[in-house]
Amino acid sequence: MKKTLLPVLLCCTVAAFAQTPEQWKSISTEIDPTAKTAIDEIVRRIGDKRVVAIGEETHGTADYYKFRYALTRKLIEEKGFTVFVLENPHEDMASLQAGLGKAPLDTLMRRHLFEIYQSAEMKEFLQWLQASPQGKK
Repeated sequence: MKKTLLPVLLCCTVAAFAQTPEQWKSISTEIDPTAKTAIDEIVRRIGDKRVVAIGEETHGTADYYKFRYALTRKLIEEKGFTVFVLENPHEDMASLQAGLGKAPLDTLMRRHLFEIYQSAEMKEFLQWLQASPQGKK
């Protein structure tokens, strides 16, 4: 029951806080995704929201993964975010989380992440996560 309920609740939560086209027009300022200040600006615009969906145009783009890693890390460290969801099976994500710090990271990534996430950028994020206080919870 819990495994089914979480994805349903997540989808309902995301839909409940989705922006209208008018809201999108008001925030459509172009931002340089490589600048540290761009990340700060995005975090400022997120405000006190508790669910943030970070989409991507393509899978496997290194620059985007670096940007997403920096933004996700800032949301965890500064805004207290506690859940990080990937387009990956729930069971595999639970196994990966349980194995952090207990099994070799390369093995965990190969077994439990879709190939698009088996990148140096994702490995760097997971190394940070397993060393951080948030990753030890």
